[in-house]
Amino acid sequence: MSIWRNPFFLAYFLGFFVFQGIGYGQEIEDTAEVFLEEYSDEFQEHFFEALKQKGIENYDRAIHSLLICKKLQPTNSAVTNELAKAYLADKKFVLAQEQAEASVNAAPTNMWFLQTLMHTLKSQQKKIEDLKEIVPYSNPKLKENLAHLLYLERDYDTAEAVVKELEPSVFKNSIKARVEDAIAQRRNKTSVVAPSAVTNTSLAISSPVENYKSVLKDILLQKNYDLLKKTANEALESYPSQPYFHYALGVAYNGEKEASAAVKSLDTALEYLIDDMLLQDQIYIALVTAYTVLGNATKANMYQLKIKAKN
Repeated sequence: MSIWRNPFFLAYFLGFFVFQGIGYGQEIEDTAEVFLEEYSDEFQEHFFEALKQKGIENYDRAIHSLLICKKLQPTNSAVTNELAKAYLADKKFVLAQEQAEASVNAAPTNMWFLQTLMHTLKSQQKKIEDLKEIVPYSNPKLKENLAHLLYLERDYDTAEAVVKELEPSVFKNSIKARVEDAIAQRRNKTSVVAPSAVTNTSLAISSPVENYKSVLKDILLQKNYDLLKKTANEALESYPSQPYFHYALGVAYNGEKEASAAVKSLDTALEYLIDDMLLQDQIYIALVTAYTVLGNATKANMYQLKIKAKN
């Protein structure tokens, strides 16, 4: 039976994976293979039991179910990545790294598998440079993903070092500008006051648009969807053609389980988007979320494939 025709699986999926900013994007990216493909009932049962148990912090049971999934699908790298995350949550760092390495080496261009491996290294006080010894670091897309993730996690100095290693491309130009801007903002924290919706930001902003973007990013990380919606709407009153503001509004609607409104805002964001692959990825992930909530597996799968097509 398809997962989307099984009301238990659909209700369970929605209950545990309602969009929660970047965190949910990670879950969508690295488990969508399982959600959007046909698998046996036995596999689905154990996989969703694993997610359920992980969600309530019963990691031993989650690991047990995932190990059964691995027996049923030995080459499924999404399962391997979920197992790595379960081991990581259970503070079994060596086992977590072992599984994370396996998932990245099986799918070196998958950004969120790489993120799991990064987290296992950090949990052991290892450096990002250690990646070079355990993954195919010469892979250009892997390096791009690494730079992107370091930027998202605000490790700007390390991101800058990785960006220098990238081959010339539109992506490199985009991420280089973002990293340099973030570093510049960090160096000068007092020149501009944030918009009225948020008063505690410490970043210096070069323009009102960038000011709003920085504030919205901070609110998104806090998962304060009511404030995110208010601030995004405030920003759009002055700057209605800014795609990031429409994206932020879409994320807010997703967070408040208003999927139809989220789709409308995210579609508008795409209409205004020009040459910003990082934001495009985020919009696609948010659209996967919205269409999943709406029960539109075809659309969710379409946007998921758009993400995978670039990997």
